[in-house]
Amino acid sequence: MVKLNIVEIIWHDLGDWLSCYKKDPIPSPSLQKMAEEGVVFENHFCTAPQCSPSRSSIMTGRYPHSNGIMGLTHRGWEYNKEEKDLPHLLTEIGYNTYLFGHQHEYNYEDEDKLAQMGYQHFYSSSWRSWPWPCDKIAKMASRFFKEEAPRKQPFFVSIGYGEVHRNYGTKYDPEILNKITIPGFLPNLEIVQKDIATFYENIKRADLATGHILEAIRKSGLEENTLVFFTTDHGPEFPRAKMTLYDPGIKTALIIKYPGRLKPGKRIKQLISNVDIFPTILEAIGIQIPENVQGKSFWPLLLEKEYTPREEIYAELTWHTLYDPMRAIRTTRYKYIYNFQPGYPI
Repeated sequence: MVKLNIVEIIWHDLGDWLSCYKKDPIPSPSLQKMAEEGVVFENHFCTAPQCSPSRSSIMTGRYPHSNGIMGLTHRGWEYNKEEKDLPHLLTEIGYNTYLFGHQHEYNYEDEDKLAQMGYQHFYSSSWRSWPWPCDKIAKMASRFFKEEAPRKQPFFVSIGYGEVHRNYGTKYDPEILNKITIPGFLPNLEIVQKDIATFYENIKRADLATGHILEAIRKSGLEENTLVFFTTDHGPEFPRAKMTLYDPGIKTALIIKYPGRLKPGKRIKQLISNVDIFPTILEAIGIQIPENVQGKSFWPLLLEKEYTPREEIYAELTWHTLYDPMRAIRTTRYKYIYNFQPGYPI
């Protein structure tokens, strides 16, 4: 029996701004459909409100201060020498591993170093691939699932978009403009409405591309043996969101689809951290979870088996463009943020 295939679809800077999370008319029908056919996590949080640190937790099941990536990789941060992330581990145990588009865990610029990322096959290169448009990445990934995906050996595919990272541009749907609900942490001004409307336009484009990939997986005949998870690294680039430990900075979308195994339309309210994704995948494919993993597998929760829920999640901020040391703990009722350098401009 072929082991379970794993597909990761990860966007930039989305938070949970999708129609399956919010009442606004956010144009995300593809992910709305995935949510209806899969499992939606309503209280999923990232470990850090910046790209590389958050993604490092997804890929290692460890917090940024433990795995070494406490800041952006293109600004010099990297994994500790003994760290082993998901592509390395899955390649070692016999998976075919593929990267389409963007990643942000390594800063490799030349092709000679790409193999050090753990993937066997590349349909992009360094972190600088993020300006690639999502439709181009989706076209490559869709062709892979339809024509090239292995049938007898399991595969891990990571698909990364630059969207919905700024620059949003100036195009927006005027029909949506008057329907937008401005969140309480932003001022209700026309310029903010237009900014969010352009953000929605980027979501619309990325959602369409994601829909093509999901449809290609369905048509490939591999869907019944493929676990697909959709997520993002952190919140959108708005004030009091990205690069902060407030909820708009660390609350993120997580949707998981595994037809025939997971109950469709299920919505999970328990606290989940993206540091939990790594051990969950390992348990799903029957691999022993390494002792140094700090995340907690929620695979039993997905299967509706006995599961002890988290009482809290943790988040951290150390370095983005400046030294900005903060830590946070959040329960279902309270949040505490500790600023190690009070008075310093955020």
